Amino acid sequence: MGVWYDRDLIAERDSKDKLHNAIIKWWQVNYKEKDVKECEPVTERVSTDVAETSETVEADAENMKLAEEIFARLNAEKAADDAVLQAQIDEAFEQAAAAEAARMEESNYNETTGAYSGAYGMNKILDKEGQSRVDSIMGEKEAALRALISDAQN
Repeated sequence: MGVWYDRDLIAERDSKDKLHNAIIKWWQVNYKEKDVKECEPVTERVSTDVAETSETVEADAENMKLAEEIFARLNAEKAADDAVLQAQIDEAFEQAAAAEAARMEESNYNETTGAYSGAYGMNKILDKEGQSRVDSIMGEKEAALRALISDAQN
């Protein structure tokens, strides 16, 4: 059997804190006689509700129409702002692309290697002596490679 104690101020405070900080469950609610009110007759309440409803319906219709007009105006302003913003973004992208292209031309950026290799390999050899020297070096490498392959096959 449990022992019944009177509730003191600390127990009341703890109960209020428990209700304040938690989801209220049906078993945590204490109804008091003064909180429970008598219901007014339904006929009186319905007649007053009908009169108030007809007035509020007209006011709500006007408010809804006004809200739709405001919403349409705001959507039009948003579309105009979005168009201006998109034009600014496009212009910024075009300027950035033009600046990048100018930087690439000035710095001799080699897209194939992905590096800044300067002008290396961009000038052609114009004199015959230099061209014959390049051909002889490349021919020596080719001859050495063919000799290596033929020795490997034998």
